[in-house]
Amino acid sequence: MGPFPMKITDIRTRNICIPLSTLGKHEPVTMWYGSRFAAIKTIIFIDTDEGITGLGETSIGAGGDQRLFEQIKSRLIGRDPHDINSIERGMNLTGQVTTKLGHLLDTSASSALNITGSIDQALWDIVGKAANQPIYNLIGGKYRDQVEARYWMGAKPPDKVADEVKRAVALGFKSFKIKIGLNPEFDIECAAAAREAAGPRIELGYDCNGSYSQLEAIRMLRKMEPYDPSHVEEPVDSTSVRALAEVSRHTDIPILCDGPARTTKEQILELVMHRACDAIHLDVVINGGFLETQRCAAIAEAGGLKVSCHSSPGETGIATAAQLHLVTANPNFIWPVDSAYTKLLPPSEDIITEPFTYEDGALTPPSGPGLGVEIDEDAISRAEERYANELPKWRHRFAPDPTVPSRQQYYFFDYASKHHHDDSAWRAMFD
Repeated sequence: MGPFPMKITDIRTRNICIPLSTLGKHEPVTMWYGSRFAAIKTIIFIDTDEGITGLGETSIGAGGDQRLFEQIKSRLIGRDPHDINSIERGMNLTGQVTTKLGHLLDTSASSALNITGSIDQALWDIVGKAANQPIYNLIGGKYRDQVEARYWMGAKPPDKVADEVKRAVALGFKSFKIKIGLNPEFDIECAAAAREAAGPRIELGYDCNGSYSQLEAIRMLRKMEPYDPSHVEEPVDSTSVRALAEVSRHTDIPILCDGPARTTKEQILELVMHRACDAIHLDVVINGGFLETQRCAAIAEAGGLKVSCHSSPGETGIATAAQLHLVTANPNFIWPVDSAYTKLLPPSEDIITEPFTYEDGALTPPSGPGLGVEIDEDAISRAEERYANELPKWRHRFAPDPTVPSRQQYYFFDYASKHHHDDSAWRAMFD
């Protein structure tokens, strides 16, 4: 490093698209509200005048998001990447205050946080590379050697849930995140099938993605209790902290918040004050960077909430590395992290030179400088070409698309046919 402060010279992006897979075959990920056929991501590169480039990952898309990115980018050129607190606070204010006041059109606070968090990843990658230290050494040091991961599973009929649980347990996974929320009967059948397949010693968690009303959620959770879930995530939309708190008061199942109410420090304080949940998910990108996520975790810990990490289908090795550095350095992440990295295992393809591997359901944080991962140029070029030339057929689909399982409002007795997901045309592309 030279005698003068390092400076940011440019911020570049590359958009990528990678088909998803499950346990050795290509397969879309289904939720009650839609399906994802591919990881559609934006990779951020921050260049400096000392030849060090930092990596970050997000999904900023185009339009208003791109406009906000350009606004933030213009404020970073010429800055010293070591000034992370100053840069982070400036980005958060740019994103949240101006958005809420309406000074930036076609943007949202969530878009701002996504951009802030991904740029923060790249800044810490630069600082780590300059110091020749992994990020976890710079944010508290290594607290744990491995990070236990929850196996991430999309919504499926009960028999297919049971089959996938058995296969994942055989691979060494000891905890699960299983998507539900289509209707109460379906959810209870899935919980019963998963418990029978897993046996008594495996943690089985479920995610409703805010599907239910307060009354529906309470009735469904009471009927699910005999199958001993480790937790249920977002049984109702946590935009209403009051509704989430009411559900929590009516069940013995731990309730995890992973929605709008866990995005900022102030919102997490509200969850604590209202005793609205038992645990929260945090995310380096969604919560606005390493430092801000650690602040959120501290408030949760002080309020008696368990803390875990959020993961969504198709995170590449860049976002996965950031998650691992965060959890490795912070004692209060005491639950297994959600890990959708399985969706990029072969025959899918990550864009880093040394993809992660699971050992008995756990991941090991990279020990190299910064994030500890490097781009595989051939792999990212393939993913970039797919984004440029084939994006329409890979985009996320939402109900009532006929290939998307539909959310049913009430109990019924023919859910197998209702949960039909016809992805035969999609699969034919890989035959």
